[in-house]
Amino acid sequence: MNAIVSPDRLATCKITDRFSVTSEDMEGFAALSGDRSPVHGAADFARRLGLEGRVVYEGLIVARLSRLVGGNLWGGLRIDFHHPLYVGEPAVLTMIADETMSTSGIARFDFRLEAAGRLIADGAIDTLSRPA
Repeated sequence: MNAIVSPDRLATCKITDRFSVTSEDMEGFAALSGDRSPVHGAADFARRLGLEGRVVYEGLIVARLSRLVGGNLWGGLRIDFHHPLYVGEPAVLTMIADETMSTSGIARFDFRLEAAGRLIADGAIDTLSRPA
């Protein structure tokens, strides 16, 4: 998915991505990162901590953002995590073009990730824009 559009259309650009993270996604990230924290891998452990189930790796959320900006080079990311996202939980990631610096070709997107009425994360990402 290439979500970046030409700079003259960025002012109206809004992207919505509905997804859920699967157990297979989690296992792939664990294998790649070596992170085997039980809060990510064992639902019973997570529940003993007062959570609803296995917590999605924050790195997978960042990867989802990267997927939305496609193959565009990006260099600025600010992300604040507020609540956990759980494995298998439906989530909605919304990105809205905030500004474009036409001379540099950099576009800034504000984003929000929500699930079950909770704000999971929000922030901004800067990316080089390119013609659609």
